[in-house]
Amino acid sequence: MLNSPSTSELNFPTGPKLPLELKELRWELPMFLMDAVFYCTRGRLTNRAVMTPEMEAALAAVSKAVAKGVRSRAVMLVPHVVVLRPDFYFSDLKDPLASWLLQFLLRRRDVRTTLGERTADGHLCVTEEVVVALRNYIKGARTNSISAMYLGQRCGSELLKILNLCRDWINVFLPHCLAKIDRVSYVVACHARLWVVRVPQPCLTSWLLLALWPVLCCWTGPGMACCAMQTSAKPRSPSQLLAPSTSHALGWSSRCRSSGRMSPPRAQSLPTRTC
Repeated sequence: MLNSPSTSELNFPTGPKLPLELKELRWELPMFLMDAVFYCTRGRLTNRAVMTPEMEAALAAVSKAVAKGVRSRAVMLVPHVVVLRPDFYFSDLKDPLASWLLQFLLRRRDVRTTLGERTADGHLCVTEEVVVALRNYIKGARTNSISAMYLGQRCGSELLKILNLCRDWINVFLPHCLAKIDRVSYVVACHARLWVVRVPQPCLTSWLLLALWPVLCCWTGPGMACCAMQTSAKPRSPSQLLAPSTSHALGWSSRCRSSGRMSPPRAQSLPTRTC
């Protein structure tokens, strides 16, 4: 996995240049995994390889799991596929993604040469026993399990490195990447919570109004959002409800009906408040 641009500047390479271990596999493997994730929204793959029935079944299982996550608000599709609850990944998404990654391994020549068996017509075929051992290992089976000991006896050091990289991506790297939202974290606001803001509430605090302001603008429009901010603060005025450092937000919110602005001007951005 490539380093973040904000932190990679701290790593100054010294000495002679040496190729990375596993080379292209370090980025081919995550691209293959992400291809299945983005297939749920795009409906197509960037990989032009021939699809097998097993690959189609794995893609269908991933799409079904993502749709289930959207219904249960564990996954959101905007601005991209994001896993909001880590427990949902390990309970519903991990198995279909491991099946999809297993097809990536079975397509590799070194895997079929090492773990496959010759059939009567001379083709290499991977038995069901090997497939089960590979699936269990990349899903996180213990190193002293039957699957791990079986693969340790049959695989060489290079193939074990590939299997360990697949294991790390399924259990560590991929759930971390799917939880990232353009470096910003959000929360899902249901209609019931938004209705609390829309209905006049005397005890509604300023931080809740400011936190839900972008959501109100998208849901009701800037005009209705201004009414919600002003009516929710009764019997006190909005200037009394808001802190002095954030009271200037009412300057542009009262003019949004005529100007149609959806956000404050860049020069009047709201300061960060801690509750």
